[in-house]
Amino acid sequence: GDAELLDWLWHDRPAKVFVADPNAEEERRHSSAVFEELLGKHEDCHEALFGLGRLALLQQRCDDALRLLEEAVAIVGAEA
Repeated sequence: GDAELLDWLWHDRPAKVFVADPNAEEERRHSSAVFEELLGKHEDCHEALFGLGRLALLQQRCDDALRLLEEAVAIVGAEA
């Protein structure tokens, strides 16, 4: 399910995939698709917004990254 996808993206896959692997762009596209799918099912999924923000930052899309990360923080703050 969705929780298993998040666990795999954050914990089970080596972090180097995003930085040093020659297939990094493919991994980023896959991760982005997973996060978008999660948001399609759960629009308040702060983990997916955080993931998309992290990907945007890795792609040096700073304005997008900031917006996505701020949305994630707002959701977490509303849940607290």
